[in-house]
Amino acid sequence: MSGEQIEAIAKNLLDGDQAVQVIGNAQMQQQLKIAKEADLPSGIKPEKCAELNAKYTVTDLTASVSATATSSSQAVGKVVQIFALTDDATRHNISKALKLDDLEGCEKVKLQLGGEQIEAERQILPLDVKADQSLTMSTSMDAGGGQTLTSVAVQALKGDKFVLVTLQTGTQQAAELSAQAVQLTDQAFAGLEAAQ
Repeated sequence: MSGEQIEAIAKNLLDGDQAVQVIGNAQMQQQLKIAKEADLPSGIKPEKCAELNAKYTVTDLTASVSATATSSSQAVGKVVQIFALTDDATRHNISKALKLDDLEGCEKVKLQLGGEQIEAERQILPLDVKADQSLTMSTSMDAGGGQTLTSVAVQALKGDKFVLVTLQTGTQQAAELSAQAVQLTDQAFAGLEAAQ
């Protein structure tokens, strides 16, 4: 699949949202190279949870044709990333990461964000995504001033296509967010299939 096709699918998914930005394959490749070499987020406590975090984070997605669309309305920030994978090793790494189904006592962690220590609570949500494998996780963080920031991330793999949808908001519950995230994920796969 071409970068243009994937870019069009990503853009189409957030059509109608406010302030949509799309990053095409050339820019994505630069970002993915940087991500591959970057350190995983530090400052996750307890220590074993930092190790677990590394297990379900695929850092090298350079072997792909990809695009990202983001929209940031006041209500919900959305990020949709679509990858057509170009090598088996990457697909295997993603598949391994998506098999994680237990947070092993790491439901509550402390993170370093901008020099502050923030408590985050995470859970794996058993949601039905139209894919071969998927992992959906919700995180709620204390954003200060009595506000809780909730985010839901769906990672899904179908054949050699990988979709990552992240929604974040201060106003909705994880259940509402996850329903939207799953819908976007399913639509992304439908768009990919239609384009082939």
